[in-house]
Amino acid sequence: TNIFSVSGMQRNRGLEANVFGEPQRGLRLLAGVMYLDARTERSSVANTEGKVAQGSPRFTWNAGVDWDTPFLDGMAWSARVLHTTSQYVDAANTKEIPGWTRLDVGARYTFPAQRNPVTLRASITNLLDKTYWASASSNGLTISSPRALLLSATIPF
Repeated sequence: TNIFSVSGMQRNRGLEANVFGEPQRGLRLLAGVMYLDARTERSSVANTEGKVAQGSPRFTWNAGVDWDTPFLDGMAWSARVLHTTSQYVDAANTKEIPGWTRLDVGARYTFPAQRNPVTLRASITNLLDKTYWASASSNGLTISSPRALLLSATIPF
């Protein structure tokens, strides 16, 4: 028709599960997994009918740990790993970006200052400085963020 339009529907079916807790004092865990079956339905374009919706990874998972150190009161270390499987770039499922995995680490230190707790935080996202396509959509591709050092302080008043 030479007219660009959004036609058809996207059906999303899946399952997501998350767990969190403190299995022992000072050790906190968080993990999640997601399965997604996203399909194109009632499309006006025959070669996209029933295809995996673009930008929809089949699986994602993440796991994180936060540990209070026993050797320095108020100090904690953390780590997190995230994984996303491949995604199709186009509606016909002929081009795809590969899956990716990212590792983040961090530390925090809380100490009293004039009766108020002060918390200093440092974290490094994308510790291994991997370059990857983070996601795909009809608007294009999103590239990963480079390794970054984030610093913050929390001071209640």
